[in-house]
Amino acid sequence: RSHFYTMILAQSLPCILLFLYLELILRPRKYGFYQMFEPQIHSSTAQWVYFGHQFLRSVVILSFVPFGANRLIAVRNPERY
Repeated sequence: RSHFYTMILAQSLPCILLFLYLELILRPRKYGFYQMFEPQIHSSTAQWVYFGHQFLRSVVILSFVPFGANRLIAVRNPERY
């Protein structure tokens, strides 16, 4: 098993987490499904939801850097890869 498959797995996990976060937390909040469970939404809830979204989005974006570096090394030194 090469490092390429390990990196693919490491890159897919944040993408799956971001998808679940969007579908289970952000989308129901957008359409007001949480208001029936919590009658008074605090402003700190919105801040935590925004922080979680930005954090996961940054992890997904930054996970492309090692993947790109691996491909660059494979192109520059194909005999060592």
